[in-house]
Amino acid sequence: MTLRATTPTGLILAADVPKPGDVLGGKYRIERLLGSGGMGVVYEVSHLVMTRSRFAIKWWLPVESNASDATRRFKREAKISGAIRHPNVVEVYDVNLDDSGAYLVMELLDGESLADRIARAGPLPVADACQIVDSALAGVAAAHAAGVIHRDLKPANIYLSRTDAAGVRPKVLDFGISHALSRSCLAETSDQSNGIALTGTPAYMAPEQLRNEPCGPRTDVYALGVTLYEALSGRRPFDARSYADLVVKILTGAAPALRQRVPELPVGLVKVVERAMHRDADQRFETAESFACALRPYTSAEAPARQTPPTRARRWLWIAVAAAGATALWLRSTPRTASEPTAQHEAPRTPAVHSPDLPLEIPPGEPALRAPPPPKAEPPEQPPVRTADAETAQARRPPIVGAARAKAPKLRPANDPEASASQPDREPAPPPEPARSAVGMPKPEPLFNEF
Repeated sequence: MTLRATTPTGLILAADVPKPGDVLGGKYRIERLLGSGGMGVVYEVSHLVMTRSRFAIKWWLPVESNASDATRRFKREAKISGAIRHPNVVEVYDVNLDDSGAYLVMELLDGESLADRIARAGPLPVADACQIVDSALAGVAAAHAAGVIHRDLKPANIYLSRTDAAGVRPKVLDFGISHALSRSCLAETSDQSNGIALTGTPAYMAPEQLRNEPCGPRTDVYALGVTLYEALSGRRPFDARSYADLVVKILTGAAPALRQRVPELPVGLVKVVERAMHRDADQRFETAESFACALRPYTSAEAPARQTPPTRARRWLWIAVAAAGATALWLRSTPRTASEPTAQHEAPRTPAVHSPDLPLEIPPGEPALRAPPPPKAEPPEQPPVRTADAETAQARRPPIVGAARAKAPKLRPANDPEASASQPDREPAPPPEPARSAVGMPKPEPLFNEF
């Protein structure tokens, strides 16, 4: 079967590849074609002895212009994929390098790639996108622990494999261009248009990878940051019509703000993506583990709610509420006059006087109140002492006549029985001191008071 494929450098190849029904290695029968790319073809195969076992075979397309480099990359992927054992990395079971062809026998995955998911459904929910990238970071961290960086992380190389529990388990694919840590990022494939060697997909490559500088774990962190950006917004951060324009944008320009494309995203998540995609490698997350830890708060169903951007009407409403609150605070802090009592400036209340004849009720928890002390009794007024001058003035007083006489009270003698009967409860007044004459002898009292 002849297959036409396009390589990453734009070269169209026509190669003879196996067709369904062919048997590879005497034990793998090809059932159907799963997909093809610039560097290989993927088949679903069945084992002739273990009839219930099915696998995937990745058949490498020969590149005559650079056959030695293609063989070296193929061997590297087989070695690295077989050495990394992690649930989020595709597992490799067998490898073949004879004259019949070069192919890898891998686990068969049922699902779709992240790139297909974005193309089919558009931007992903926050929790789904963060869960997928978090799982991919776990697989990449295992590769970093083995001393390998991927260098070609992108949505097409993250496969969403369906599980028996109706869930999805992301798997990292294609370690074909992976490289040992601290070695040059650029590798084996040549761009025929400008003579620049490049590996991976330029839209997801870190600036240091484009400048042919040593790569490290932060190179993969950048690629997964771009992947998360695309999963949340449905678009790549950098787009250009030519490779040269794309490289200039990545090296010198700033990516469009993620919050401008998706305004309802949590601010904290936007900051995580911006840090992972920072142009300066020293400003990014140092490891894949630290990037994953920053994503954990957004991977669960209880992730921070999306923040709705304020509209113009809502913004003016908040301004009005703030102005009303400031006015209320100012009024409360301004002192009132006596004519305008308020809750804070009330007129003093006159305390009620408790009657001694009524029981005093004290609320529980209140201190006991003491009764006010009784007023001091004033001494009784002493009758004036009658002297000769006072008697002379009394004798000279003119008699009361007419209406004045009718109003004057009628005086009765002290021993009058009617006066004592009208005042039974009143104690008898003490007898007045006898008046004395000018010569000092007592003066006899008259029988009746003078009018």
